[in-house]
Amino acid sequence: MMKIFLTIYFTGSNGQVTVTQTPQTVESGQSVTITCQTSLDVGNWCDSKYCLSWYLKKPGDAPKLLIYHGHIRYSSIPSIFSGNGSDKNFQLVINGAQNEDSGEYYCFSDLGGHRFTQ
Repeated sequence: MMKIFLTIYFTGSNGQVTVTQTPQTVESGQSVTITCQTSLDVGNWCDSKYCLSWYLKKPGDAPKLLIYHGHIRYSSIPSIFSGNGSDKNFQLVINGAQNEDSGEYYCFSDLGGHRFTQ
């Protein structure tokens, strides 16, 4: 059994934002949906340079960009990862999660259009 540790962060300059998260455990080969709910409607920003990104952080490694603008997979990210959602509700889906997918998953708004990749 693989345990996916979830630590979800949301950053912004528009005041306090609340994120709701639920830790999950998944067996190898199963699919899992990680939900990020925000207290601000960040989905309205997706038409410009603002939106929501997903990162995976493994011990000893820098955070790795998986998804940006809520649903666009970053280059070289396997197709088992997909993002969707709008308004205040976003999801990261991992289809057929494997042991190497274990780690801390972060969601946050890339306010200002900046995102880091390594």
